[in-house]
Amino acid sequence: MMTPGRRAVGSARLGRAADGAVVKSLLLDISVMANVMNKLQEVFHEHAAASFDKQRYLAALLGEDFAWDFDMTAGNLTIKTSSKIFCLPVQVLGTESYVSNTFLWSWANEASKIPSRLLQAAYTVRALGEKEGILEFGEPEVPAQVASGDYLCLAAAGICSGSAYFRGPYGNGAVFLLIRDPSINMQSDNPVKRITACFPELLSAVSLSDARRAFIAYLNFYGFKLSTEGNAVVGVHSTAGRVSARFDGLNRLTELAAEMFPTLG
Repeated sequence: MMTPGRRAVGSARLGRAADGAVVKSLLLDISVMANVMNKLQEVFHEHAAASFDKQRYLAALLGEDFAWDFDMTAGNLTIKTSSKIFCLPVQVLGTESYVSNTFLWSWANEASKIPSRLLQAAYTVRALGEKEGILEFGEPEVPAQVASGDYLCLAAAGICSGSAYFRGPYGNGAVFLLIRDPSINMQSDNPVKRITACFPELLSAVSLSDARRAFIAYLNFYGFKLSTEGNAVVGVHSTAGRVSARFDGLNRLTELAAEMFPTLG
């Protein structure tokens, strides 16, 4: 049995997608706990929607049935779908233990002897935590009741400009791998469609304390020109169209509408 702080992340861990829900099969089991610290919430809100969108795109690429293999020596994640094989360079963000119910950042995982070249993304997140006073990014282990591995890695993927992250279950835990590879970079010919489909999904998956802030960050990610008036936010994209949203006094989404330019409709 692995003990907290001593989780083995070996090479050639094999697994399959086991859940019929595509997004959930990529481990977007995000639960926002009431006692997540404010500074962590702030950085999460900045990246949540765009990172969730990337996970959604990866899920669509892989489908519901795939096999995976992580070679830590080579630093590659291999994913075999029914029609394609992906060989992806990765960084190790951390591991989640089902025994201790904690997330352990990779830089603190001495037992696994993870090559230093695979720790650079986790170091980047830790450096931001030290600079901004985000304790969960600087502490070696984070209890699940504070923030889940998915919550932390959704933020980390945005901070590190990743293509997406992958959660690979093994034994009594799971490894979280950051992917940076053009072959899975999100492609969208119409961000208006993606925003209007993805943002409501995000809100159904996680309870954001400030949906307005997350929505503005999402529009910025896609390069929309923004205007705000009261609780209304309007974004205009140069080629895609217009998105508008309204929020109540608690910054909860109450209305979402879109108008696509004819050439992209």
